[in-house]
Amino acid sequence: MPGAGARSPSAVETLLRAAVDRLDGGRLAEVAAFTFGLLPGTRDWPGQDRRRRGAQLYGVGAERFRKHHEPLIIRHTADQILALCREKRAEPPEPSEPSGVGTRSGTGTPAGLPDTAGTPDAVMGATVVTATLGGRPAEVAVHHASVDLLCAIDVVVSPTNTYFEVPLTFKSSISACLRRAAAVRNPAGGILDDVVGAELGAWMLANGQPGLAVPGGTIAPTSSGELGRRGIRRIYHAAVATPRAGSNDYDTDPGAVARAVGAVFELARRERARFDPPLRSICLPLLGAGRGGLLPASSLAWILGALDLELAADGSWQIHFVAKDAEVIQVILAGLARRPVPPG
Repeated sequence: MPGAGARSPSAVETLLRAAVDRLDGGRLAEVAAFTFGLLPGTRDWPGQDRRRRGAQLYGVGAERFRKHHEPLIIRHTADQILALCREKRAEPPEPSEPSGVGTRSGTGTPAGLPDTAGTPDAVMGATVVTATLGGRPAEVAVHHASVDLLCAIDVVVSPTNTYFEVPLTFKSSISACLRRAAAVRNPAGGILDDVVGAELGAWMLANGQPGLAVPGGTIAPTSSGELGRRGIRRIYHAAVATPRAGSNDYDTDPGAVARAVGAVFELARRERARFDPPLRSICLPLLGAGRGGLLPASSLAWILGALDLELAADGSWQIHFVAKDAEVIQVILAGLARRPVPPG
């Protein structure tokens, strides 16, 4: 590491800058740069001044920013630092697991899973776990990545609210991330076609009543817009989070999570033959485990129970999970590890 008087940035600052550059962009990256004093002229700012500036950018009070936004910024930056270190060492995380559960990590392509070697998602590292689902061995790919970095997966499931109200594009949720990534933009970055917003609105006009909630577990399909360039062919929007009256919070009925998984496969079976080659891979986040209020382990348990039913009937589907949070990834891997494949 350079000495104190060296002109070049320290290794720590270089790593921190690289991690911030990997954030979603837009407001999150900008506020992170202020938070860590990475912008020119901000290094010697007092911490409270950086906090006030971040609060202004998010349009909230300094205390709200300190308690809610600042910890999220630090956590997301830390996740990117860990990802950079794993890439440098070429050592994706390996969960502890009981005997009989096989995992493979890295950019190699396991049998029966799409080859994404050389893509950003493969660089991030996906862990492939062999577990028992539906009474048979199944290889499940677990992606520690932002959902918009996924490649070559036919269907990505997006958790949303029971009104199918699209999130604002600068939000950090999975549904907001997919909306941003699917949008068609001009060279300056302006949105020319809000693919997800327009198609969800059209679906509600044709199948529901705008302004009224749909039953929990309902699935609405849209095309993938610009994500099609990454090999994503469909986005299935799962209505699992019910807004809590008089607040900005949500509740999620665990049964709605199971119903949503079943409805995802029912719709995928109907749409399967419309595509060439036919649909065969589905990626799930932990539905309802964000602002929906469910514990990650609870969401995973209900998802795995629904997968048991679907894969018992048809084991040809390829299953993927995705999460940005390292702790959520460990919950997924631990849950799969508790479903070992019997010897022989």
